[in-house]
Amino acid sequence: MSKYKWMKVISISAALLYTAAGSFVYADDSEPATEASITIQLKDIETDWKDVRFSCWKIGEMDVNSEPVYVLSDLLDSDIDLNALPTGTLEDNRNAAKQLSTLVEDSGITPLYATSDAEGMVYFENLETGVYLIIQEDSAKYGTMDPYLVSVPYSEDGMTYVYDVVTSPKAEPYVEPEEVETGVRTNYTPYFILAGLSVLGIGYILYKRNKTIA
Repeated sequence: MSKYKWMKVISISAALLYTAAGSFVYADDSEPATEASITIQLKDIETDWKDVRFSCWKIGEMDVNSEPVYVLSDLLDSDIDLNALPTGTLEDNRNAAKQLSTLVEDSGITPLYATSDAEGMVYFENLETGVYLIIQEDSAKYGTMDPYLVSVPYSEDGMTYVYDVVTSPKAEPYVEPEEVETGVRTNYTPYFILAGLSVLGIGYILYKRNKTIA
């Protein structure tokens, strides 16, 4: 592939990364590679970031037969145009990721799974180039985040190609669920009061009657 075509590919992939709405770190790799990796670095939101489970789905292929473009997998029944996302809004990218997350489960695409370590790091290695959908499967006690798209390779300047992409997506902190009582608690206090007043009333009536007879 010519250097010009690779630069065009990278310009597309760079924009796709921003669907994570986080910060990104990458290694320097000036030559195209055949394998790639995606690392998720969980943000420190003052919760436990260990044992958070993620799935990684390859939802797009890189077509370089003519002009470099990204092609959505044939296994997905969707009209989403991956090549339109770089010029769309952040909300467009998020909506695309959310829509795809509802389709991949029954698509036949085989996902990869990985769990965060004690440092909040998640690794998906030995990947092919393409577009991937990242979905949080289990929040553990960390927090929740929206699905997002990651494209590899990636570049910010169109000159340096990054095949080991690190994402740091935003997350909402985990909130301890409130305890739910299983039984129905009935407040019997009003009934006791009413019964007491009734007894007093009956007693007073009997007292008056006995006094009248006497």
